[in-house]
Amino acid sequence: PLHFALVAIPLVPALTGTANVLLVGGIARLGGASTGWALLAAGLYGLGTVQWRYGTALFSHSFSALFLLAAMYMVLRSAVREGSLGLRGKVLLGALLGYSLTLDYLNIVGAAGIAVLAWRQGLAGGEGSVLRRYGPFAAAVLVPVVLLLAYQWISFGSPFSTSYSKHARFLWSRSFETTFTNNPLSGLANYLLVVVRNSNPGDLGGDGGVLYPLLQTTPLLLVGFYGLVVLRRYRPTDAVFLSGIILAGMTLMAAHKTYWGGGTGDTRYILPWLALLAPGVAWGLQDLGSRLGRNTQLAGAVAVGLLVVFTMVQHLRMQAGFLDHDDEGVPFVPGTFVQDIVRIDRVLDHAIGLPEHVRGLAGKLK
Repeated sequence: PLHFALVAIPLVPALTGTANVLLVGGIARLGGASTGWALLAAGLYGLGTVQWRYGTALFSHSFSALFLLAAMYMVLRSAVREGSLGLRGKVLLGALLGYSLTLDYLNIVGAAGIAVLAWRQGLAGGEGSVLRRYGPFAAAVLVPVVLLLAYQWISFGSPFSTSYSKHARFLWSRSFETTFTNNPLSGLANYLLVVVRNSNPGDLGGDGGVLYPLLQTTPLLLVGFYGLVVLRRYRPTDAVFLSGIILAGMTLMAAHKTYWGGGTGDTRYILPWLALLAPGVAWGLQDLGSRLGRNTQLAGAVAVGLLVVFTMVQHLRMQAGFLDHDDEGVPFVPGTFVQDIVRIDRVLDHAIGLPEHVRGLAGKLK
């Protein structure tokens, strides 16, 4: 039974990633994207960001994205339909935002922004007392938050002391003042554009820099920022809040001492904000496509196709290195882009290889 449980556990992040992909497409549609562009944005997020890597590992980043995406989808869907949330809707929205706070304290940026957006759009309804209108939502937020605070109080002596406050190795992580010390502009440049090395990473793991900036792995995702501008023409309030949430979340994380993700050297820490940015790809590309003439539309389609292929290859290489070895246990040693293109069959063997515990179960079932 234990082996079967170990097979079932990887399905949890995989199903979470699938839900995230569907929500990205759903939000894109709510913002006015056609089905085709929404599918492209959803596919790009699912197979062209670190969502793919963490769809095979039980890390919290994909779950953070799920809760914030689902909450944003609920708010946008109700706003588009010009209706208020009922009792169950308020409880569900509150639970999503509350549980997001238990996964990552920086999710307070997204949770607060989405809550204020829901209030701004009048989704609590205009009738009844304040308690009746906001009570169910507030209670649903508080339940998981209170449970987390109680756990931290019992385990670490204070409701506001996290496990890192007792860490024996990363002494800097014991306070916010020593944790958020990086230049956020440098961190943002590294996340989005080029590799920026941290000159003194110390014993923090990795090499002190994100090895997979978006421009070098998923350049089309940067179109999402233009898409937010496009959204502002049609749904200005939603666009302003969504843009603010994304930029604030990314900037705060870019100021973190180990913003590059330790030994992984990837953008996993900003996965929730990349998920919220992804629908903008559909809005941006749809708008750009409508501005092209018939002759240039073909060239534009070819360019988008090439960028999608480039992104897929880059993430196959990333995934191959992440899983480290193939079904035969042979380690993966990454080469240059051209070298890995030549041996793409070998890259695929590693990238789509089974996790170790699944191989162990398969061996026992023989």
